[in-house]
Amino acid sequence: MNATNGNGSLPALAAAGAPNLAGKVLLDSVFVSGDDAEAKRIVSGLLVSFGHTDVIDLGDLSTARGTEMLLPLWLRLYGRLDTVNFNIKVVR
Repeated sequence: MNATNGNGSLPALAAAGAPNLAGKVLLDSVFVSGDDAEAKRIVSGLLVSFGHTDVIDLGDLSTARGTEMLLPLWLRLYGRLDTVNFNIKVVR
């Protein structure tokens, strides 16, 4: 999720996908990046209110590039599993 000022939280939440916003939380770990600390706080709070328990703040907006690099892996998993109902969890 890219947390930015203005109405950036709406695009950030839209990126989560409809199933996740409809009460069926599929994301095990969700990442937040942005230059606006207040926007990240708001987005993180909304994600927690939707049931996400592992919101990871990666830092400034430049860190969003790292999460974009997950797309090739996600596409391969989608092709193999034949469903979008999966995600990746960070285990510490």
